[in-house]
Amino acid sequence: MNTRPLSSIGILALAMLPVACGDDPTSPQSFTYSEDFTDGAGIEWSNQATTTSPSGERFLGTFNVASVSLSLPDLPAHSTVTIEFDFHVMGSWNGTTDPDLVTFTHSGGTPVMVTNFANQDDDMQSWPQSHPGGSNARAAGSFATNSLGYDPEGTNELADSSYRIAFTIPHTASTFRFEVAAQPTGNGELWGIDNVEISIH
Repeated sequence: MNTRPLSSIGILALAMLPVACGDDPTSPQSFTYSEDFTDGAGIEWSNQATTTSPSGERFLGTFNVASVSLSLPDLPAHSTVTIEFDFHVMGSWNGTTDPDLVTFTHSGGTPVMVTNFANQDDDMQSWPQSHPGGSNARAAGSFATNSLGYDPEGTNELADSSYRIAFTIPHTASTFRFEVAAQPTGNGELWGIDNVEISIH
């Protein structure tokens, strides 16, 4: 089940869902965004391509060297935005060895984090720390590996690894824009996004 902002003449209105935050329907915590891409991607996404993995999981992607952004306008008053999402890494990502960098930004370029990921057996990755710091084993911090049904490129490689990524960002503007930009170094190194949840406070 997904909840997508409603569209009207190209303008999106953030979906309002009731939560336990008192009787005031204008409470900022009443406003959430949720998307699992079961029915595809809405116009709030800069790239609406979706794919279904061999295991049957549908998500936004797949992408190689690319940037994808989510834009949500007309937010009520707030001081922070929390965004959570699954980040799928597929193919022979080699982390810090030949850095496959992923940059997360908001509001037109304000940096949130730059990191990298690895699926190859002998490679290290920065995540869950920032690049150029961190020297962690491949798939460190992932919640699943080899779960999407893809075939590994090598005997000792992971075919895919999946991470739950969450940021709480100071933010007061009425429009929130979040961007993921990846620069993997190989054509077979792919990525995607799934199960996006956003709340404002």
